[in-house]
Amino acid sequence: MLRSVLSTVSGIYRFCHLCYNNLSILKFDDRTILSQDRIVPTHQGDPLGSLLFCVSIHPDLLRLQSELVAGFMDVLTLGGPSDVVAADLDYISSIQDDTGLCIDASKSEIISRGSRPRAAHFEGFISVAPEEAELLGAPLYAGKKMDDLLENRCSDINFAISRLSLLSAHDALMRLKMSFSAPKMLHTLRCSQCVNHPCLEAFDNQLRKGIDTICNLSLTDIQWLQASLPVKDGGLGVRRVS
Repeated sequence: MLRSVLSTVSGIYRFCHLCYNNLSILKFDDRTILSQDRIVPTHQGDPLGSLLFCVSIHPDLLRLQSELVAGFMDVLTLGGPSDVVAADLDYISSIQDDTGLCIDASKSEIISRGSRPRAAHFEGFISVAPEEAELLGAPLYAGKKMDDLLENRCSDINFAISRLSLLSAHDALMRLKMSFSAPKMLHTLRCSQCVNHPCLEAFDNQLRKGIDTICNLSLTDIQWLQASLPVKDGGLGVRRVS
């Protein structure tokens, strides 16, 4: 890890060397666990932890030959012909003694249409149909996974509104705007092709009813349109997701 920092972001090397040159030791009962024995050797709570981890594995990711190589910390996604992906899995396995990272087949998925590739490299992988696949919490395609996720979001906001109605109107409206409405959907909206999905309209309807309940009024269509504008434009800032 320190070698990677020196070659990539040398400006912070001295600081990282000060923090990580000596092993940290965790004592548990009669056992001793060294920091280098963990999957992520950085200290818990270190703001630089994610950067240091990613800088360390980035050179190995560049050597992979798959058409799609996407890494987020220790979550790696490969895409392409099965023989090319299998060769990359071979490479990852060959360097696990140096990196300390190994493939956990019980947590790995293989997403493909039609028959499952027969290569031994995929043994133990979980088979997932494309319409049921997700990556880092975001559905990859329209289908059952996306329907279930958006329906759950509608149920969540309905439950949240039932509790927010117990608070004062101002506190409830601020929490609805900042936490329980559009912010709950942003990750899905940014990462998944869910435009025009019927659940988005249903989510907005729940949101509108929530404002009615919290503010003890009944918004007309024009008033709801204005309320969903940003505050700088004269609205309440409770944005519609549709």
